[in-house]
Amino acid sequence: MISEPGGNNKMLFSYVKSMKSDSSGVAPLKKDGSTYSDASAKAKILNDQFSSVFTKENCENLPDLGQDIPVEAPH
Repeated sequence: MISEPGGNNKMLFSYVKSMKSDSSGVAPLKKDGSTYSDASAKAKILNDQFSSVFTKENCENLPDLGQDIPVEAPH
């Protein structure tokens, strides 16, 4: 399998790539003592965690700040 000097390394690199076992995906997640490896379950767990750190604000009763003032960009 080892290529000779000056030979074509494509076959060697193809073999090495096929034997590579690491993945860049999301590892299994634990929640409430259970382990989840299903993609949709992991997405829900991550979404729940992400959304739990933000506050939902009531945007219906915002004060009126008047008219918008156009801002000119410097030339």
